[in-house]
Amino acid sequence: MLKGFLPIVVLVILPPIGQVLMKYGMGQVGQVDLSFSSLHQNLLKMLTTPAVVLGLSLYGISSYLMLVMLSKHELNFINLVLCSSYVFILLASVFIFKEHISMLRWAGAGMIIAGVYLVVQN
Repeated sequence: MLKGFLPIVVLVILPPIGQVLMKYGMGQVGQVDLSFSSLHQNLLKMLTTPAVVLGLSLYGISSYLMLVMLSKHELNFINLVLCSSYVFILLASVFIFKEHISMLRWAGAGMIIAGVYLVVQN
């Protein structure tokens, strides 16, 4: 049981860690725009920021793990379980970035947890 459960837990945790690292790194890079003229300069700044590179790397690892899990489980199961990563993002937003989260979002996170619980029971 644990052998099959551990990759799913890692798959749920890696993307939020990657997002937190990318957010932290982009705080070091500063605001960037989507204009084509600054694309090269923006990419250079991003890809020379260690936190951004590490966050993208974790995304790459989680993508590989996602492919492995999709070869073993149904798509609807994996994607519903991945919804629980939203809760980790909320917690990181509060405790790391000191962001304010509305009660409505917390209620939504609670509903996500309840939904994931129902999904994994089947």
